[in-house]
Formats: sequence, structure tokens, C-alpha cells
Amino acid sequence: MTFGAHYEHRPTETYPVMQRTGIKFFRNVAQVGRGIFAGIGQRGFFMRDIGRAFTELETWGGETIRQMRNIGVDSVPLVVIVARFLGAVTAFQAFYQLFAGVQLSVLGLLVRGSIVLELGPLLTALVLTGRVGARMTAEIGTMRVTEQIDALETLAYDPIAFLVVPRLLAALVMLPILTIIANATAIVLNRLLTPDAFTEQIRLRQVRPAESSRPS
Repeated sequence: MTFGAHYEHRPTETYPVMQRTGIKFFRNVAQVGRGIFAGIGQRGFFMRDIGRAFTELETWGGETIRQMRNIGVDSVPLVVIVARFLGAVTAFQAFYQLFAGVQLSVLGLLVRGSIVLELGPLLTALVLTGRVGARMTAEIGTMRVTEQIDALETLAYDPIAFLVVPRLLAALVMLPILTIIANATAIVLNRLLTPDAFTEQIRLRQVRPAESSRPS
């Protein structure tokens, strides 16, 4: 076969039996590779469209404010509730895992570090993923099914500028703010409950030796 000649794709079953396994394997590898690079290319085109949509300020400007309320303001009650439970549980569990006689200052530093660096951002992101992510997916999917996105194109609106950019900007702005609120709430509640946890754990440690020393 000369270079550049037309290649006719032959089904795997037409090859000799001894060659089928290798051909099938390499064809599967090639198919997976094509799928990976196709996905990378699609995401690259999507990022290009997002960058181009940033130039249409009149399209995404007002919608961004509305999405900031949907993503940020409406999520504050749920974030505060989760942060309150986080602060309460962290206070009791942190003291329970430490040795007796630990200073409250050490406990506060430990809890503050675990909340600010790990638990606060993680749980806030999970809450937003469950609440806001599912809502966005359902909303845009419904708009596609009911041909509202096609209507936007008919009205000379860029769907990327109207649907994607406002949600992206709103999430980038509101997620750090919600994380700060969650961290502050958890730390304040932890500060209020730490003395109670301290007293309760000391009482339990005094009761357990007394119970174990009782004659059976």
C-alpha cells in the first residue's frame, strides 16, 4: 500500500484469528484516544466561546447580579445551618480526641485551623454543588428541551454570554464570600460551645474511673 492511498476500514472479524486480538486491542485504544482528544477539543472551544462572550457586557451584566442572588444570598441560610453543626461537632470531637488537661487555647487553634483550612471550604463547596449545581443543570436542560436556547439565538443573544458567563462570575464571587460566612459561623459557635465540651469531657473522665472501680 503506497503512502496516501485510501484506506478501507475492515471489520475485525475479517482478519485471521491470530491477529484479531491485537487488532481489537489497538482499535479500542485508538477509539479511547480519539474520545479523549475530542473531549479536550470541545472544552477548548467552550473556553474560547466563554472568552469571546466576556465582550458582550450588555448581555451578561444584569443577569450576573440576579445569579449572584440565586447562588449566594439564597444559599446563606443553608450554609449557616451546616456551619453551625460543623462548629458544634468539631468542638466536642476535637476535645474528645485530645488528652486530659489540654488547654483551651490549644483546642481553639486546632479547631480554627481545621475549619478554616479544610472543613469550612469543603462543606461550603459541597452544599453549593448540591443546591446550585443541580438547579443550574435542571434549568439549562429544561431550556434546551423547550427550545428556549434556540429562541435566544433567534433574538441575536449569545447563549454562552447569557447563560454561562453570569453563572460563572456569580459563582467565582459568591463562593469565597459564603466560605468566609461559614468559617465565621463555625468558629463563633465553636467558641460558645468549647467550655461546655470542656466541662462535659472532664465530667465523663471522672465518672468512668469511678464506675470501673466499683465492685461487680
